[in-house]
Amino acid sequence: FGDIGVGNLRNFYTKHDYIDLKGVTDKNLPIANQLEFSTGTNDLISESNNWDEISKFKGKKLDIFGIDYNGPCKSKYMFGGATLSGQYLNSARKIPINLWVNGKHKTISTDKIATNKKLVTAQEIDVKLRRYLQEEYNIYGHNNTGKGKEYG
Repeated sequence: FGDIGVGNLRNFYTKHDYIDLKGVTDKNLPIANQLEFSTGTNDLISESNNWDEISKFKGKKLDIFGIDYNGPCKSKYMFGGATLSGQYLNSARKIPINLWVNGKHKTISTDKIATNKKLVTAQEIDVKLRRYLQEEYNIYGHNNTGKGKEYG
């Protein structure tokens, strides 16, 4: 059956669609360490111990990127991040990725790992990169493409 952890990673990063919301406004609730947004179907709540960072986003329009997953009690959770909305480049930029494959270094640049944001979260890069690596190098196995066999 293989490693359950690897299977969970494969499913999380390849089977769940990511959420890419633009211009979502925080509800500006009086709770100092919390942001809350409505996506139309769900409410998203973000909490942090860093009140200074949270205050930068209070009442502002944000872009939210992440992957949601189910939690206990019909809750949904999200692995993702937020950036201030409206800070875009004129065109998308490809984010270069350094890879080591069978001991050889190569840098890749692809539309699959790209953004038009001036500031991008680590979570957005992580999600797009892992999806690309699974598609091209089969890092979690079982993608039925035959790719990745030569990488061991």
